[in-house]
Amino acid sequence: PAGLYRPADETVAGFEVAGVFYHQSRHLADRPKRPAVDWNMVGGRIVREVARGPVRILGRADLRGTILQSYVDYRWELDTSVHTRVNLRPRVALVSLVDVRTLGVDGSRNRGTQTGGRGEVGARFDGNAGALELFMAVERRIDPYPLDFSTATWLSLGFRLVSR
Repeated sequence: PAGLYRPADETVAGFEVAGVFYHQSRHLADRPKRPAVDWNMVGGRIVREVARGPVRILGRADLRGTILQSYVDYRWELDTSVHTRVNLRPRVALVSLVDVRTLGVDGSRNRGTQTGGRGEVGARFDGNAGALELFMAVERRIDPYPLDFSTATWLSLGFRLVSR
């Protein structure tokens, strides 16, 4: 992200710390969801941003436990990310992102702990009102379809418009 995050409200030894509530609800297009596929989690977050010369690195880790679930077998989640930005010129930078997500499950679906992630690399062009990012990504998604317990992997090329 452009900033990369807002200033910390609570810091401990240079780390931002926070409690988090996470909700996800999955729908099949515009139809009512039958069966319900959703989950709620609570936990903690730790964030640290480091800047050295033209390099900015933002790391984040969330550890959450499931408090309510429908259809899914998730018990806990460790969700981490590292964003890197290397400024080449005043308005041009190389950017990268690595996300890793690990889900602990309850065993009801005959599978073990699930791991997925996404890696991106690209270029960022800053303008006066926003920025354009061009990127290439590879992703391994856990349970990519609402009613299917599996993984899927794909390659993406894309662009992102970022407002200031």
